[in-house]
Amino acid sequence: MGGSEGGQSPPFFFLISMILRIIFTIAFMLSTTLFVITPLEASQEVRIGVLAHKGKENCKDNWQPTMDYLSSHMSGYTFTLVPMAFDEIDGLVRDGLIEFIIVNPSIYVEMEVKYYVSRIATMQNLSFSGKGYTVFGGVIFTRADRSDINKIRDLRGKRFMGVDKTSLGGWQMAWGEIKRHGIDPVKDFASLEFVNNHRDVVYAVKNGTVDAATVRSDTLERMAVGKEINIKQFKVIPYEGGGPGYTDFPFMLSTPLYPEWPIAKVRHTPNALAKMVVSELLALPKDSPAAKAARIEGWTIPLNYESVDNLLKELHIRPYEDYGKVTWRDILTQHWKTITAIMVFILCMFFFSVYIFRLNVLLNVSRQGLNRELTERKKAEAKLAESYEQLEEANSQIMDSIRYASSIQRSIMPHLPGIGSHMDDYFVIWRPRDIIGGDIYCFNYQHNDFMLAIIDCTGHGVPGAIMTMLAGSTLNRVVNERGYTDPSAVLNSMNRLVRQTLSGEGGGGLNDNGLDMGICYVDKQAMRLTFAGARISIFCVNATSVGEIKGDRQSIGYQTSDPEYVFKNHQFDIIDGMSFYMMTDGISDQIGGEQGLPFGKKRFKELIAQHSTRPFQEQQAILTEAFDTYRGQQQQRDDVTVIGFRV
Repeated sequence: MGGSEGGQSPPFFFLISMILRIIFTIAFMLSTTLFVITPLEASQEVRIGVLAHKGKENCKDNWQPTMDYLSSHMSGYTFTLVPMAFDEIDGLVRDGLIEFIIVNPSIYVEMEVKYYVSRIATMQNLSFSGKGYTVFGGVIFTRADRSDINKIRDLRGKRFMGVDKTSLGGWQMAWGEIKRHGIDPVKDFASLEFVNNHRDVVYAVKNGTVDAATVRSDTLERMAVGKEINIKQFKVIPYEGGGPGYTDFPFMLSTPLYPEWPIAKVRHTPNALAKMVVSELLALPKDSPAAKAARIEGWTIPLNYESVDNLLKELHIRPYEDYGKVTWRDILTQHWKTITAIMVFILCMFFFSVYIFRLNVLLNVSRQGLNRELTERKKAEAKLAESYEQLEEANSQIMDSIRYASSIQRSIMPHLPGIGSHMDDYFVIWRPRDIIGGDIYCFNYQHNDFMLAIIDCTGHGVPGAIMTMLAGSTLNRVVNERGYTDPSAVLNSMNRLVRQTLSGEGGGGLNDNGLDMGICYVDKQAMRLTFAGARISIFCVNATSVGEIKGDRQSIGYQTSDPEYVFKNHQFDIIDGMSFYMMTDGISDQIGGEQGLPFGKKRFKELIAQHSTRPFQEQQAILTEAFDTYRGQQQQRDDVTVIGFRV
């Protein structure tokens, strides 16, 4: 029996082995096929974390339509909502578990400092009138029947509640305003609590759990509209400040206004994806389900969050817990040179005292030594005086060189009579911030046609002037080799040549420099003007109507500039009486006026529209006087160049 079983075993196991091999082969082929096919068929998931400051369910109701909107408008991507509690945000961003965040500005600033997130757009919160607002504030409130709380100073000794320690509108704005009134919440409040939800804070005041509390602006109004509360049961401590943007703010307010919530991309998120997302958000219709659910008018370009940054520094909270603190290590690190000098000085004084004591003992020897020292000191003073004279002479030579450089720079500019011979009328305003500057203008002509260009280079003073020399020579090279009848071709060539010279492509450049440029070609026989611009516009005035033909949003020669970028030509017929103007941003960016705001394009357009029919020399005087009057005592911030002409 044993021999019979031994003779049949090998064929049996061989058959089993063959079957298993076939099964494993089929399984491997199926898994490989699925592995190849699945990524091609499935869309890429993009996770957007949203701060659930009113609860995660409320967050889903408000923001899931936005995810659906993005998924339907961006082929190949599926957007997933990740509602985040206050204490969950740091870990999700740090571990790269989300691609974008929508959070309050103070949390954004913290994530920017810690994990290099970057804002791409700012929310436009929707008021009940249907108008969008990009700012919000905090509301400090109590029950209407509390006669003992009318101002911020009345909060001393009271029970107070906020949303969360990291909530900007639900605590930090109010904290900053309370601190400015001399109240320390930790020492001066009877109690300070947080409940992580705006609605629960409102209910806590309504039920008398606390005496007063703070939530973000619009919370009380929206709860009242939703029939959750009777707003007449509450009393708000009004904000005592004011300024632009406060008079028409539609919600009750107790604090300064700060920029609204941003959407920001996390560090690992590709820039290309961020561009697509922000493009769709900026195009979000006001009446779309996504906008209605989020109660916003839409999104706009990202605001400046410096005011939030300053508030966090003032409160010494994350990420500025140690801001302003000075330790012995800081003192030694920052002032070791001064400390060393003092120690050396003390040591020198010690030895000098010993030396004086010895001189008192040896009076006769000391007299000789003092005489020698006096002689040496006179020699040193003479050398010092000589060095001062040399320094004065060197400074004079430097200033002479700079003034001579200014003469050279002016000499390479087109001669004004030569320009005027090809135009009916014109003016040129060229005002460097320093003796020499980084703005130039160029003019070329052939028969009745001419080219006019205006260039704004990186920097001011000597560096800017050197850049203008490079820009001018490069433009001459392009014009001589390729002509100037096609402004787009000129800009394309300038972009490649300047970038090659400055960005390290064969030149070993260390700094990212470049220029903005506007160029127009006028065919006087056909009465046609062709314009192309790199971040510089041309303004056309017909009667009192001003049209702005904007240049492309692409500069020339920077490392970030696309060397293959093709600038767009704008061509139009010249109507009799039409005037044209080009300028660098030195005039529009100039700070002045009562409020210290930029001069701006709008003011420039109003001036040229009002005076375009005047002779251009009068227009030049009017523009110059308006600029100087607006600037007032402010220093000129940038080089200023404005050219106006009529063909």
